[in-house]
Amino acid sequence: LCPSINVLDLSHNRIEDPKVMSVLKALPNLKVMYLMGNAATERIAHVWGSYRKHMLASLPGLTYLDERPVHKNEHRFSNAWAQGGFSAERHERVQAHQETQDASGNTQNDLRARVAQRREEIRKKRLEMGMLQDSEPAWLGGRAAL
Repeated sequence: LCPSINVLDLSHNRIEDPKVMSVLKALPNLKVMYLMGNAATERIAHVWGSYRKHMLASLPGLTYLDERPVHKNEHRFSNAWAQGGFSAERHERVQAHQETQDASGNTQNDLRARVAQRREEIRKKRLEMGMLQDSEPAWLGGRAAL
């Protein structure tokens, strides 16, 4: 085989044997794969339960499969599915969602902190320039209570 192959279109080639996977696994640089239109895809789905998930779990470098891009966590979810079925995949999806929420919360908190810090810098600069007094209302940048 040729290990440098990164795009392979085998669509509509009357490939019936799901053992084609052993050949595909031997292509370490495979990024884009077209296998649709072959009986092997239906047989892979029948034997392993899901053609796409099995392909992604078996071919970790894929970025595109049968006219569809591989999304951000799709390999992660497919690997979980291959190792532990639907419950493992569901668990992995919940974990990925929580990670996204945590990252989003951290980003929002960081942004709030940066905004508050910048406002304080501006307030101090205005005080230094004599443009503001601490006795001015907060909505003008001062510290006095409204």
